[in-house]
Amino acid sequence: MADKVDEKTLQQTSTWAVAVVCFFLLLFSIVIEKLIHKLGTYFLILCFCVCFVLLGSLFLLFALFLSLFVSSS
Repeated sequence: MADKVDEKTLQQTSTWAVAVVCFFLLLFSIVIEKLIHKLGTYFLILCFCVCFVLLGSLFLLFALFLSLFVSSS
């Protein structure tokens, strides 16, 4: 049988630990959005209209993934 693992609830977790996790989630999402924006600018400069539309879809998928990740936590 598996040993019972004591898990802390969010109310028992240290405030700094929650803040660090939230900070890294926010930092990750900002970095990804900046990269997508720079890639979009590159595609517009080279007139890759089809790639720009695909980039919009990629951004929507990223937003969906992030919302699912945050809602499951």
